[in-house]
Amino acid sequence: MKEVKVSLITLILIAVTSVAFSEPDISILWEKDIALTGRKITPYAIKVDEDKNIVRFVGVSYIYRTKETPRRQNPELFEYRFNLKDNTAELKTLMAMDEGDITTSLPLHVKDSRLIGDDILIIRNQCKSFNSQELTISSDWQVKTREIPGLTRRSVSTHGACRNIDGDVFLCGNSGYIRKVNGNGNVAWDMNYKSDKGRDGTFGVAFSESENMLVAFGVSFEPDSKFTTKESSLWLANLDSKGNIKAETKFEGIGNFGKHPSFCLSKSDNPIVIYDNNVEIGTYNIYVSRFLKDLKAKAWTTHIFDGNDMMISQMVLTPFKEDYTLVTFFTFGTRIRNSRKLYFYILDKNGSIINHAIFEDVIGYDYLVAVLKDRIFCVTNRSRKEKGKHTESARLICFKIYPCKG
Repeated sequence: MKEVKVSLITLILIAVTSVAFSEPDISILWEKDIALTGRKITPYAIKVDEDKNIVRFVGVSYIYRTKETPRRQNPELFEYRFNLKDNTAELKTLMAMDEGDITTSLPLHVKDSRLIGDDILIIRNQCKSFNSQELTISSDWQVKTREIPGLTRRSVSTHGACRNIDGDVFLCGNSGYIRKVNGNGNVAWDMNYKSDKGRDGTFGVAFSESENMLVAFGVSFEPDSKFTTKESSLWLANLDSKGNIKAETKFEGIGNFGKHPSFCLSKSDNPIVIYDNNVEIGTYNIYVSRFLKDLKAKAWTTHIFDGNDMMISQMVLTPFKEDYTLVTFFTFGTRIRNSRKLYFYILDKNGSIINHAIFEDVIGYDYLVAVLKDRIFCVTNRSRKEKGKHTESARLICFKIYPCKG
């Protein structure tokens, strides 16, 4: 795979000064194809076990759009493991899944995934029942499932979720809705973040173990007939163990659901948000902001990207060493449909851009990323056409992060 070099790009920063560089300091180190004969693949989770030096990728495979069968049949959960020490790989089918209740698009249905001990935990929507489901995949390939009670489609559609180490699950969605479900499956409380603007939504939640606090991220806006949002404001809120708001802040940013604002907690548990600030469809002004834990002020805001005549599939924030943040997003052209680019930005704890690279045509529309020290691991679905025949697979790509030359 050819690495795509980029020329110097003018970056406008707010309250910080970026480190300059002349060419990208991130390159493709290696890539592996993950193929299941005759089956399409959707990624669910990618995690790196640092102690064992193993990359674990969980996904769903299924038969899709064949002449003999309808679309999306016979879904199966599988796991792929790649050993970074000896470059060996294992792939195993774990369990059959419900044909009418599989996830085929990210990040709409898979809400949260993480490593707790040796287990990968995944929270996903159940489209038929409107509940959520927790999948626990252990190191010995065993899978446990449990139902997480949600509400009906009429009441709420879930946009995000998270889990703490005690087994409590937090769901969120429309109307500023947040629900806590205890580890025993009982609903502890429901909360609605309400504003005077008419509409509210919760994009995501994250639990801070060190602060014993739930952090929620969402939007308040006035409805608009053009399927956009006017007079919108993004918000962050800290919630206590009973669902009461301890602190909150509102800030600028366009809350269009199609522009995929998102957030995470840094390694030191500070909220970090990525959002767009241009109301026009297909035009982007992307910012990343880091907030103090008490939400009283922003630590910094960095303007990382402007773009036109494009769409962005998702924007992902990944915290890693030394309180750095990896920003990842994927664009495709609205005029030139085959113009597909993967962007990486690395920000230090002060918000300075210390690394940046662009790669063309290396991933599909669905992707997941994980970071281990100086390496980025990206898994994506892949479709190739050779001699008139389509081949569906997934690809695991390892990117090497080099020290900044600026």
